[in-house]
Amino acid sequence: YADVNILDVKIDTAYNESKQRNELTLTFIIQEGFQYKYTGMNLSGNEIFTEKELIPIHKLKIGATYNETKFQEDLNSIQSVYYENGYMSNGFEVIPVKDSDRHEISFDVTVTERERSHIENIIIKGNSKTKDYVIRREIPIEEGDVFSRDKIINAMRNLMNLQYFSSVIPEPQQGSEENLVDLVL
Repeated sequence: YADVNILDVKIDTAYNESKQRNELTLTFIIQEGFQYKYTGMNLSGNEIFTEKELIPIHKLKIGATYNETKFQEDLNSIQSVYYENGYMSNGFEVIPVKDSDRHEISFDVTVTERERSHIENIIIKGNSKTKDYVIRREIPIEEGDVFSRDKIINAMRNLMNLQYFSSVIPEPQQGSEENLVDLVL
């Protein structure tokens, strides 16, 4: 239901004698609209990767009832291919194209490809007992390398396997220049 709208929200208050408190009842007035069929995704701007490389397996099949969650999974898989290969600053513009008469929906996705991002600095914070070199030897990415989401996930896994830390949170931050990333752990 791509045209769903919440028209109104009604709030009713009633006092519950047995629990001695006010209780709210929220009533949502929803207009569903029509159920749409998915007619596909049109990619443009992608020169680095082919459509087959970007979406090897479609979660949302053409002709199926439109499902926002499955569409977002397909969109995330496109973004993941770029992010895994170091393209952190790419833009993704998603424009829905609805045919209200036929109840069909498709999406035009425009990829704005930019240069690869590189790791400028690896910054370790919140550590008071373990030496930095012990932490750094578990990180399979170094300063100057192309940013790689999988390598950062492997670093988190390696650090957690040491059983020295209660949590490891990677925070990529903008470096000193465009396409440079500081990795804060």
